[in-house]
Amino acid sequence: MAKLLAEKNIHTTLWARRPELEKVINSTQKNSDYLPEISLPTNLVVTSDLAKAISKSDLWVYAIPSKFTDFPNHLQNIQKKVKFCKRLPKI
Repeated sequence: MAKLLAEKNIHTTLWARRPELEKVINSTQKNSDYLPEISLPTNLVVTSDLAKAISKSDLWVYAIPSKFTDFPNHLQNIQKKVKFCKRLPKI
């Protein structure tokens, strides 16, 4: 999702949960842990600092596996939120 937004020249910040992953993505433009075959746009901002990632956000897109679907408490004050499930459970 972050890649698609950045490719549309929408200022996009991707939060990496681990500082070491942030460093890899910023140096290689690839998320070698999850999407090693995908090149990420150079205008995609990547940080492991969640406060920095949301500090100037008008919109927060929370894209995580569907089994983790609650918004964290510190995001409750953001007026616009989109929940995007990356995988739907099998029925």
